[in-house]
Amino acid sequence: MTPPNHIPLVYRPELQGIRAIAVLSVLLFHFGFSGIEGGYLGVDIFFVLSGFLITSILGKSGQALSLPDLRFFLVKRFWRIVPSLFFVVFLTMVTGWLILIPEDYSRLSYEALSTLTFVSNHFFAQQAGYFDVSAGLKPLLHGWSLSVELQFYVVWAVLFFFVFRRDGLSFNGWIAILFVLSLLANIILIVRDPDIVFFILPTRGWEFAIGALAALHQGRIFLKRFSSWAGVINIGAFGIIITMIVAADTAVPAQLQYTLPLCLAVAVLIVMLPHNVAITQFLSLPFLAWIGIISYSLYLIHWPMIVMANYLFFPVPPRWLSAFLFFACFPLAHLLYRFVEEPMRLYGRAQKERGALKATLPLVLVSGVLSGLCLAIISSGGAPGRYDRAAQERIRHPYQSQETGLKERITGQEQPKIKVVKNRQDAKGVAVWGDSHAGHFYGAIERFLSRKGIQTFSFSQSSCVPLSGVIMKYSYWNPVRKCSKEKTNRVMEQIISSPKITTVILAARWVTHLECHALEGDSYRPVFFTKGNSDVLTCENSQRIFREAFLQMVSRLLAHGKKVIIMGQVPEFGFDAARCSILRAANSLPLTPCYLSRAKVRQRHKSMDDFFGTLAATHKDIEYIRTMPEFCKDEFCRPALENRLAYKDDDHILPSAARFLVDKYFALLPENFWSVPIK
Repeated sequence: MTPPNHIPLVYRPELQGIRAIAVLSVLLFHFGFSGIEGGYLGVDIFFVLSGFLITSILGKSGQALSLPDLRFFLVKRFWRIVPSLFFVVFLTMVTGWLILIPEDYSRLSYEALSTLTFVSNHFFAQQAGYFDVSAGLKPLLHGWSLSVELQFYVVWAVLFFFVFRRDGLSFNGWIAILFVLSLLANIILIVRDPDIVFFILPTRGWEFAIGALAALHQGRIFLKRFSSWAGVINIGAFGIIITMIVAADTAVPAQLQYTLPLCLAVAVLIVMLPHNVAITQFLSLPFLAWIGIISYSLYLIHWPMIVMANYLFFPVPPRWLSAFLFFACFPLAHLLYRFVEEPMRLYGRAQKERGALKATLPLVLVSGVLSGLCLAIISSGGAPGRYDRAAQERIRHPYQSQETGLKERITGQEQPKIKVVKNRQDAKGVAVWGDSHAGHFYGAIERFLSRKGIQTFSFSQSSCVPLSGVIMKYSYWNPVRKCSKEKTNRVMEQIISSPKITTVILAARWVTHLECHALEGDSYRPVFFTKGNSDVLTCENSQRIFREAFLQMVSRLLAHGKKVIIMGQVPEFGFDAARCSILRAANSLPLTPCYLSRAKVRQRHKSMDDFFGTLAATHKDIEYIRTMPEFCKDEFCRPALENRLAYKDDDHILPSAARFLVDKYFALLPENFWSVPIK
């Protein structure tokens, strides 16, 4: 097969300006500046630029890639990326030794180990999402994108090496096929698991492919016919990029309605910028060019700085600190570039005459040493020896309880996955239906009812409010697919069709959805409830539709002979209340109090209490259990029950706390609320 035409590889300062836009959008988003809701899309811009750059490098000679060329390319890319990454990992581990409690230091070691082995994207894909509230406490979370980049370098170089040795389809054709396959994988998988789509190369590959196609078509004759329109085209493409960065939201990651226009606009700028002096001059400004040059170092250091500040000033770092750290990133990134990134890049370029193994041996050794350090920390349980014996006891048992230390937070019962009873003839007992708040009560409910000989069935799934007959949406474009109207209706039909299920327990994060917003500091996104796709998404409409749908649902349950128990929501804290309590117990950091005003919590719960309280007061077969008073004994609401830690994050309680609440309040319910015991 004939290799692609010679791809010119020249320095283009305007591309540094695009890099600057990308990294600035990421920084502004991560530092919490308003108006940059889609700043995380800067990573997508980097992926397109990488596809363009790597394809330009590999195809610059216009000849088939030889095995020595392949080795030298990979050696150069590794020396360009890896030394700075390893250096930041090392500094983060040192800082963690000084700041983090054992549980968090052990978790950081897992993060570091996955980063050192270039699989951190897969590691984080198995955890909570990129936009989850816990993301702000993962110092190396941003390393996922570097793992994707390094995986792309290897895959792309190997494809270049083997594709040029096959006859048939043109190189443009191969890239087009990869683009289509990756895009289809994105479309298919995002419905089932959006976090996987966000983190892995196969569903991100289409972005690199767009950059590769831009590299293959830059300077083509057919583009010259558009040169007279270059100004309008470039302004339009630049406008699309800025619009996506400002308008995108975090409800569902890797949304094609944002990423696809953005990536296409970046590709248009790449191929059309040489035709337009005005935009080119703007993006070539020395200030933007400098930021573009240090963009990699800037990206590396900014996130660990943010996370460590989150720990030092937990739970809510002051706003002035974010501004200070934002500006401090730039000189620090310049130092990292000047003394690590640039010298190592030049060293890698000088390794052409050495074999790949010899050239990369120093990096392999450093990776081995750091990985061994991580394994040692993990095996020790987070190096608790850093603390004296008294401090270790406070961290392990912050409220002097043998039951509520770190062990339970790690190994306590997790939220059960949704369990749909297939054989309805065997169903007999009580159904627990709701989101993760139903999940944190489920084990305690099952334990309580098992003593009565009653079977318990779970219909719980994270973020899925137990409400049939409605559509749940994050925005006009983002329905909550895993909680579709069809799915909630199916659960409803399964419950009412079974005469064996006599009681339905409903539990959810009611307050956040009724108030239409989470507390400050909590990244959780409440949903809008709609009857149809054309409904206006406002808080007032959502509240009205929720109440109407809930009343209709409960009426159907009652009409089919079901009794209903509504579990009131426990207080939300807006920060990891458990970690706050443990850090304070360690007396290691300057912390703000780990409690909230009772008046504030009561006001926030008012709409829930009024609605459910009135409903229960007018129906003898409905009970509403208020859980908030147990946590708010005086003027404050605390994450504790009976002087014992009760929370495992910002709004979910521990199994021990769930047992306390269930045992206390369920014992007060009439016996006719429970099904006939199983024979």
